[in-house]
Amino acid sequence: MNLFMSIKETVTRELVPMDEPKAQRHLRRIMFAMAAGFTGLGAWKIPAMDLDPSSRVLGWMTLAVVTAQCIVAGLLSGRYQLEKGFCINGQVIWMLVGAMIFVGTILGLGRAEGITAAQLRLGCLLAVMMQLNCFMVGLLWPITNKSGE
Repeated sequence: MNLFMSIKETVTRELVPMDEPKAQRHLRRIMFAMAAGFTGLGAWKIPAMDLDPSSRVLGWMTLAVVTAQCIVAGLLSGRYQLEKGFCINGQVIWMLVGAMIFVGTILGLGRAEGITAAQLRLGCLLAVMMQLNCFMVGLLWPITNKSGE
């Protein structure tokens, strides 16, 4: 028995044994829980923020869009493809793009001059919205045939 695995064996190794329908169910539950969590958090925090009326309307609209995006992503969870190992496909690329946009937005808002704490919170909610956009594009990406099946 060889103690060292080849690069191909290492990259295609299944780290957590899980079947695709189970992963899709978990994704659906998580997305619906996120929708409920964002709605509850927004209903609690937005009225308490020191915002002018136009910013408050923007906050409620953004919250509604984020909640709707979580629900739509939950409904699209049946399109999620579970790959073995480190496979880069359209879904993974769009998820990575969303993560980079989220981090870039947060870092950019953190360096903005004259931004209030309430505006920073709204900016974070907008960053979540942009990340969810990329996530949904990834779920809608054309499904490719899996190799080896």
